[in-house]
Amino acid sequence: MSISERTRKILWAKSGNTCAICQSELIRETEKSSDNIVVGQECHIVSEKSKGPRANPQFQGNYDGHENILLLCANHHIQVDSLTEYYTADRLIDIKLSHETWVKTMLQKKPDSFSNDKLNIKSLSRIISGKNLLEIINHADVFDFNHDDLNSESEADLVGNFLEELQDYGDIISDLSFSERAKVVLHFGEKINELTKNGFYIFGLRRQVNLFDRDYESLGLFDGASVIIARISHPGIFDNHIIAKFPSVSRFG
Repeated sequence: MSISERTRKILWAKSGNTCAICQSELIRETEKSSDNIVVGQECHIVSEKSKGPRANPQFQGNYDGHENILLLCANHHIQVDSLTEYYTADRLIDIKLSHETWVKTMLQKKPDSFSNDKLNIKSLSRIISGKNLLEIINHADVFDFNHDDLNSESEADLVGNFLEELQDYGDIISDLSFSERAKVVLHFGEKINELTKNGFYIFGLRRQVNLFDRDYESLGLFDGASVIIARISHPGIFDNHIIAKFPSVSRFG
């Protein structure tokens, strides 16, 4: 077996993109490329291989489950797998739990603790009312919408129709009267409740977006309305915020 994509998302989210031992960032910028360097490595606490680090034939858990994997920088991964007498399975479990608790505590105190402007990692607040939603999209130049994988046609209709309607109103909201805006606020409040009942939360952020044409020539900075629809069980959600990674380059045309 191998580590599933869902387990990987949970691991990276709960670890706050940081090494469980030294807390260094595991996705880093490079001046030589527009791409980022991933220096994080997924370390098994108990190895599935009979002669691997901390191998235990009595192990009854899932070797590739979140509870048996630790997120480390490359240096500490080597150290942990070399010094197995010190880095026992019990010690690594304690390190993992302590680190993930620290990440959760930091996010509760300051939701943007692990945001990184240079790497375009942002913290988005949960939207719980139609008024909040319209404040995000009002006068936006660019609409940046995203959502979790959908499992049925009914989910596709629910989420797709919501986002289409949101963009339609985003284009005309500034032309509406106060009375018309009030009705739109009530309408989207009902839509938000409907999504919540179906297992989805909505998160939003107003941010500056640098657009480039097809030749990667900069078109300048524009006001962007970013909206993410995520399942309530999404691993990147901490309290009323979600941590999300945005593209470094947004192309137009």
